[in-house]
Amino acid sequence: RRKRGETGTDQDYFLAFNRATGPNAENVEADNEVTIVQVDGGNGVTYAQSYLKAHLVSGEVYTIGNFANTGEPLSVKVLSINTSTEPGTAVIQITFGSELHECTTNNECYDDNVFCNGEESCDTSEGSPGVCVSSGNPCQSGLKCVENTQSCATCDQVTIHLQTDNYAGETSWDLKDSTGATIGTGNNFAIGLHTETFSNLEEGTYTFTIYDAYSDGICCSYGNGYYKIDMCGHIVGEGAQFGSSESKVFVIESSATSAPTAQPT
Repeated sequence: RRKRGETGTDQDYFLAFNRATGPNAENVEADNEVTIVQVDGGNGVTYAQSYLKAHLVSGEVYTIGNFANTGEPLSVKVLSINTSTEPGTAVIQITFGSELHECTTNNECYDDNVFCNGEESCDTSEGSPGVCVSSGNPCQSGLKCVENTQSCATCDQVTIHLQTDNYAGETSWDLKDSTGATIGTGNNFAIGLHTETFSNLEEGTYTFTIYDAYSDGICCSYGNGYYKIDMCGHIVGEGAQFGSSESKVFVIESSATSAPTAQPT
């Protein structure tokens, strides 16, 4: 069985245990090892170009820097491999935001050369040896980390987080710019958490409006729903209890301004 690391792009990662038995008995490499493969398109459903990024034995670690453009690394460590059972098994540990390399000093933690991951250091808070960790996004909340220029820039993107109540089909939302033009909409939701990101927004004022067809909001009689408007880690609007609708206004600042702002509503 394989596991997919969803990146939100066409270049997802797939993890599998390459058991060298049956049809796989004549493998060229990576017998009885955990393999990490990156695909270029296809979303794991159709044929696409793929690349073997790593094959690991027990105790080995592979780290993907700046996973899914989050500014954080994602590490895969093989804890154990057992080929004495049928089927054979591999136990792995996946950690987001840590490189997982054991260490006793900062000098043992290599620089991954990814600016948006921050600096690497040895965390011995749980005892020695510790593990190498990244300090994370070096930009303050509300600023966007730009890897190719290794700088912090004015945030020009917004992410809508919606946790529905138990009547998700009653909820919808739209996002409009200052002219009233619709930038995006959301509706026909299944029960659960939904996110959508809008990038490269132009400077100006935007209005997010959420609607409830039954006029009882999304909390709290029939589930603990909520919504949040996130600009590069800075929450510029949120809510849960309202009637038929509720609006939040926020501003995409010019490049000369350092942080996004929420407007009174």
